[in-house]
Amino acid sequence: MVRVVSLKHLAIRESLAIGRSVELTKESSEPLDKVDSTPSEEGVSIEELSSLLDQGIKCCVVYPSPETILEEHLNSGQDLEKAVQSTVSYTDELVSVYKKHRKQLNLLNECHIDYSTTQGLKSISNLGLCVESLRPPRSATVATTIALHITKTQNELNRAVNTLDGCSVAIDNNWEESVATQSLLWFEKLKKSQIDYDSTISKLEKMNKKAEAEKADLKSLLDEKSQEAKLHLIQTIEVQEQLERQAQSHKADKRELQKQIDQLLAKSVDEKEGLEIENKLLLNQVFNLQVELEAYYKAFNQNGVKTSKDEEIALVKNELITKLKLAERQLKVLDKQVEELSKRERKLAIELRHTKSELHSIRSSLAWKASKPVRALTKAIGKTKIKSRKIKADLNILNSSELFDAEWYLKSYPDVEKSGIDPAEHYLIFGWLEGRYPSLYFDGTWYLNRYPDVSKSDTNPLLHYLKFGKDEGRLQSPKLLESSEKNSAR
Repeated sequence: MVRVVSLKHLAIRESLAIGRSVELTKESSEPLDKVDSTPSEEGVSIEELSSLLDQGIKCCVVYPSPETILEEHLNSGQDLEKAVQSTVSYTDELVSVYKKHRKQLNLLNECHIDYSTTQGLKSISNLGLCVESLRPPRSATVATTIALHITKTQNELNRAVNTLDGCSVAIDNNWEESVATQSLLWFEKLKKSQIDYDSTISKLEKMNKKAEAEKADLKSLLDEKSQEAKLHLIQTIEVQEQLERQAQSHKADKRELQKQIDQLLAKSVDEKEGLEIENKLLLNQVFNLQVELEAYYKAFNQNGVKTSKDEEIALVKNELITKLKLAERQLKVLDKQVEELSKRERKLAIELRHTKSELHSIRSSLAWKASKPVRALTKAIGKTKIKSRKIKADLNILNSSELFDAEWYLKSYPDVEKSGIDPAEHYLIFGWLEGRYPSLYFDGTWYLNRYPDVSKSDTNPLLHYLKFGKDEGRLQSPKLLESSEKNSAR
């Protein structure tokens, strides 16, 4: 019984029996029941092949070429040395099986079948095998070309492949020529792709340069616009501040003007009331004089006598009439002044409304809203300056006191000297919190424990002593307390 089988290998990703370019069946004069013409879809391993041969079964084996095995090993990620060694082991093992069962075994290289010529197909027929179907041979890849090159250059692998070729059925084929042709086509395609790639890179570089130039122009324009915006913001802030000052000034002017108007109105009302009273008095006097004159005229008409009293009455009457006219003129002048003050008040009210409208427009504008961080920063800087001035004043107090010894402080605390910070500033901000002594003559920790009110105020003890404690008769160290107690005991 003769079997046509394909040899499987762990490096092959799919069944070679299915992937072969030809399907082979046994053509024999023996009864068909003695011929197994259906290759196993999964193929057989070398161990399974040895088992068949040990049973006395004749086999025609289609095996994957060593180049294919090497290619698959490299594609799987193995390093070159390990891939070559695995391929040599596979080849030697197959040769060993052949030498043991050479009378029962015919070896056929799969790639030689795939790329067999007409003469090669005849060689296959001479074995009693016929080609059932012919499919296009699988395409060679760059990895195939590399595998062929390694096979030619690696001595041990080249020896093993040549030995296996000597054990296999000689099939005329154009395997290597086809691989070389396909490789050349692939390299030509790659070269063209490289040219296209270089052309694309050149275009992209030009585009990049153009983009960089545009970016530089845009950056320059942005900087220019930014400077203009900053200048506009500064001008807006100045205008806003000026308008605020004007608004405050207008408010002050309005208050002053209103005060003057109120005073003038009150004065004019008082004067008007006084003039009205005086006018009434004059009218009464005139009325009384008229009554007297009428009585006089009656008596004159009756007696026909005119005395000096009549002349006096006439003079008084004329004087009263003159005063009345003068009072009327003064009243008209006052009315005119009141009217002018009212007009001025209305004018100021209109100006105030315009000012408020302008101020509201400014506060509603984007420039005013955008300047809010600037104003906040200005306030923060002002607070920082005040704080800096306070620290500077406190440092001056410490440095001018004999109770702070800068040289002793640096010698006693080397870490402060290494930090490079001013010793007085260090003690003012950090040293007293860390329980450090400003000198041999002041104990800050003792001072705070001795005087809880100072401790609660969270104030630097030496600074408190110099500012307040000394004048309050407080002690600066426990030594002075002991001395004071001894003096009291005496």
